[in-house]
Amino acid sequence: MEQEINGLKEQRDKINAEVKEHIQKKKQIKSQLDSANKDINDLKAKRDTENADVKKFKQARSEIDKALKELGKNPILKQPRRADSTDERHTPISVLRDKLYKMDWFYQTELLSPAREKEFVKQMQAMEIEISSLKEEAEFKKQASDLFKKLKTLRVKQKQTHENVLKHAEQSEVYHQQIREKQDKKREIIKALKEIDKVISEKMKQADGLHKQIVALLNAKKKTRKDHDVKRKTERDKMAKQQELADEEKARQLLEAFKKGKKLKFDEFGLVQKYGLKE
Repeated sequence: MEQEINGLKEQRDKINAEVKEHIQKKKQIKSQLDSANKDINDLKAKRDTENADVKKFKQARSEIDKALKELGKNPILKQPRRADSTDERHTPISVLRDKLYKMDWFYQTELLSPAREKEFVKQMQAMEIEISSLKEEAEFKKQASDLFKKLKTLRVKQKQTHENVLKHAEQSEVYHQQIREKQDKKREIIKALKEIDKVISEKMKQADGLHKQIVALLNAKKKTRKDHDVKRKTERDKMAKQQELADEEKARQLLEAFKKGKKLKFDEFGLVQKYGLKE
């Protein structure tokens, strides 16, 4: 039985050692799971930041689109582009004004015939009309130039904003794919964690079963030893009783012999006295 108990203890201790190894592996896997969760949360935070930027730039792009639409309604932008008033087909306004000033001075200071005066007035009126027309055209072109500059600026901003939308959307998708990869890895880790939990549970059941067998054998051994001790005591008591009866009988025989004149040895005399036999 002792050999069987030692064999079971060896098996149990071996399984317990394996359980400890698996528990250590479980800690390592749990650490991997914690790391994966942290990575996923970090990537989600980055993705959310990119998505917020996408939303921000989409809003900005929408406002630019609205501004472009409103700007496109301006009638000045719908008219054909006019030639520059400073090109060779037009006399500069400053030259015309100078010429008009001189003509007016001449008209005021010189004595003209009615026909000449009428011609002068006609020329001066035509020049004033031309100056007014050139001023209107210059103002129109200035407004048109400002509007086209604004239009160009808005289109550049529109393009930049759209590029930012695409850039942040692409980066968001990159983070999203990384999250999916990490989540796939996390599922593998959780699967490994469940498997090792199952192994640990099975090993612990095996160790517990062996321990119960050991306890049962130890109890049986203890009972056997106790029964053996009781049996031995009973046998010893029986033998002692038998010896006592034998000694008492011997003491009677010695007493009878003593009465007949036999001399007793010291131990024989002590045996007779032990049982209180009287002469």
